[in-house]
Amino acid sequence: MLALAGLGQVALAQSAFRDDHESGAPAWQRGAADTRYRLERQARVQDAARSGETCETISIAAGIGSYVYFAYPVGQARVIDELRPTVWMKSQRQGLQVLARIVLPRTLDPATGSAATVLVRGETYTQVGQWQMLAVEGLPKALDDQVRVLRARLGPKVDPREAYVDQVVVNLYGGQGRTTVWLDDLDVAGFVGRRPDQAKADVVITEPKTDNTTAGSSRKVELQNDVLLVGGKPFFPRAVAYRGEPLGELAAIGFNTLWLSRPATVEFVADARRAGFWIVCPPPDPLPKSIGGAYDGVLAWNLGHHLSLVELDAVTQLAALLRKRDARQRPLVAQADSQVRAYSRVADVLLVDKPVLGTSLELADYARYVSERPQLARPGTPFWTAVDLDLDPRVVHQIESLLPGRIRETAFDAAAVRQATIVGLSAGARGMLFNTHARIGLRERVADGSAAAQAGERDVVSVRAMELALLNRELQLCEPWLAEGQRAATARDRDAQAAITLIQNRRGKLLFATRVLPGGQFAPGSHPKGTIALVAPGSPETEDAFVLSAAGLRSLERRRVAGGTSLVWDGFGGCGMAVLSSDTLLMTSLNRQALTTVRTTAGWKIAVVRRALAEAEANAAQLGDLAPANPRSARSAPAGQIDAAQTLDAARSALRQAEQRLAAGNAAAAYRAAEAAASAAALWQRAAWEQSVRGWPSPVASPFAVTPATLVDQSRMADRVSRAVVGRNSLAEGDCENLPAMIDAGWKHWQHRLAGIETHVELSPTAPFAGQSSLLVSATASDPTMSATLIETPPVWVVTAPVQFGADTAVRIRGRVRIVKPITGSVDGLEIIDSLGGPALATRIGHAPEWQEFALYRFATRLDQITVTFAMSGIGEAWIDNVAIEPMTLPAGQDAPVQFPGARPQASAALNGLPTRK
Repeated sequence: MLALAGLGQVALAQSAFRDDHESGAPAWQRGAADTRYRLERQARVQDAARSGETCETISIAAGIGSYVYFAYPVGQARVIDELRPTVWMKSQRQGLQVLARIVLPRTLDPATGSAATVLVRGETYTQVGQWQMLAVEGLPKALDDQVRVLRARLGPKVDPREAYVDQVVVNLYGGQGRTTVWLDDLDVAGFVGRRPDQAKADVVITEPKTDNTTAGSSRKVELQNDVLLVGGKPFFPRAVAYRGEPLGELAAIGFNTLWLSRPATVEFVADARRAGFWIVCPPPDPLPKSIGGAYDGVLAWNLGHHLSLVELDAVTQLAALLRKRDARQRPLVAQADSQVRAYSRVADVLLVDKPVLGTSLELADYARYVSERPQLARPGTPFWTAVDLDLDPRVVHQIESLLPGRIRETAFDAAAVRQATIVGLSAGARGMLFNTHARIGLRERVADGSAAAQAGERDVVSVRAMELALLNRELQLCEPWLAEGQRAATARDRDAQAAITLIQNRRGKLLFATRVLPGGQFAPGSHPKGTIALVAPGSPETEDAFVLSAAGLRSLERRRVAGGTSLVWDGFGGCGMAVLSSDTLLMTSLNRQALTTVRTTAGWKIAVVRRALAEAEANAAQLGDLAPANPRSARSAPAGQIDAAQTLDAARSALRQAEQRLAAGNAAAAYRAAEAAASAAALWQRAAWEQSVRGWPSPVASPFAVTPATLVDQSRMADRVSRAVVGRNSLAEGDCENLPAMIDAGWKHWQHRLAGIETHVELSPTAPFAGQSSLLVSATASDPTMSATLIETPPVWVVTAPVQFGADTAVRIRGRVRIVKPITGSVDGLEIIDSLGGPALATRIGHAPEWQEFALYRFATRLDQITVTFAMSGIGEAWIDNVAIEPMTLPAGQDAPVQFPGARPQASAALNGLPTRK
């Protein structure tokens, strides 16, 4: 047992434990790893430090795995609220993480013969190429969560008293290949206890040992054609990326599957099964000779994300081993960026993961992508889709850097998440993954003076949890079609405003209707008239038609017309589901399922709408009156104009009606009234968003325009940009006039060879925007019949020379693009990706017959090397000219209401010499 004599004799004064990494010898110690790796370098180095003169660098070359731990002994720091370990990190790869190891001196782990230890995960590294501080927060709460897990494994005698942190740990596994990391300024704030020279640190980092015990009775998981069966019954995974949330609370909002980025321990599999979850995760590594009943809670093995030709051989070998060693023969899932056909021969299920919310990818184009992507795979391969629930970390970083402390909510709008989900399901997906970059906040503090506060409650179920619970409830009702139905037909409503998809099973049809506005991935809005007329192809007169919602079934008026049945849908908010069937038992069953929980779901819906309306009112108070939307604008609602005050009044009235009906016991009517209130609030939100982006080249020009949560700050940003002082262009050779000079400056040309596709990058004298030439990037089909071919990954791209400023600064990135003929084969067109905003803030241009301006407003630190990538994602030609990267001095923001000024930026020789990467 671990010797712990004298533990009670601790320092009484709180003081920070700190290492500024200025000493000569490396201090981080090698720990456990689940992959073979080679330590290529570990040293204290100069000229790279975040502060002072030196920092520590570690470089490893690793195989396929999930963790390579390095630890820093910090003595015995008692776990108290104030304890907060932090370390500064910089790397060329993201996904690295800081952790803290907690020792439980009063609990013996029989597997090690020493005091039990747990690893508590902290923040993840996201800011590639920049120094980022990573912290481990909330250690007492994290310890409580871990103790529950330990008790499931070691029994009820686990004793957390006198627990202490003895090591700060970093996981330096950034993926297969080389990862280089710089570490600096380790700090343990709130340190109470013994320092390393006083404490004995004689335990090593280990992962929990696994065994072959089962965690309950098993249910066979198998694929029959494209239908996933669990225990012989069709199953539709409603998966969520797991970030450490309490399992019970996560299960309560309706998810049935946890998606892990790393192999699951046997203990966690058992905990998840007890909470009612299936798991999708990478297989254990190293792979045991036989995978037994201890992993019966695993639904499918995840072979990897963002896979390409580089990983194909290794993944193929891993899949072959799994098929030999997994007695249960679980399905294999993979997400491939390229080589989709090859991976569909290796994996049983493909994940289609294309971020759309908050990006420049239109929802209509996303619908095309999700429908077309499976065509690249082996015929009949089932696919699952993914939808992001929150902002990309790079976007959050940009928002925080440009207006510190402003962002309060990183989650996407619930209506936008629902619409993107329905778009994916309409394509025939057999499973749904909800991606998150951070923990889902399942609880929130109660407001002072509220009824809950007066009742002694400290926190309650969060509105975000209610939003997800409502969506999961709808998916549960749709499961008979989602799990085994077949896509029967597609159509549009009679006014061509909504897309319609029919999914059919043996008992009836599920109808998805979506009305997608341009820019709906930012602010979906709602249907201003609230009524659409649908034509359901091939629907017989004997079929009844009902709107399907968490409040039950509501009859649709139906009339026979040429080509099918016309259905009049009142209260249509922008997207929804209906059921067409002559099976009375089916309708009765669906209605009963919904009505059993309708009072709860109506209460959730009212709470969600109450929050949305409060936010709309707060924004309206700061933004002032909205100008009427321009009816000729590409992003305008069909109504063209709205009265902002009248719209918000209508939302308030509908919400009051919902509350009154719920109090009177009519929960279904309350739910429908809340839906009407939500539609009115969404209509106002859409108009406000349209006004906020008016005059900007693209919503992604500003990180504040990609989410309604920062509408007010977008107005402040517009005001600051309109008054900014712009410095001189710092990008070398952005005028695209001198080929040798571009090469010398560091411009690079990359290509991905695809059969039948020829790529070219050259300076072209044809109609430049300015000067004598422009940069031409092209991908052409050697066979003209290939012009309609789907292109799975960009065949060619160009990266500008890097720019680095000597101080933190706002930046304007601008240029001109001309695309005479529409780019085919890809929904992404020409992607313009700056290294600060990353792919999430990329601009997409598919057709620009005349020179079109692009402009991006970002924040750069003194360490950022800024580049711009022009990626030709399909078949076509794009001319690029007058590219500039300019520092900006932004005036201080103002809190007074401001109007949206529409701030706009001011207004062939072969390029084979550029270095090429294949």
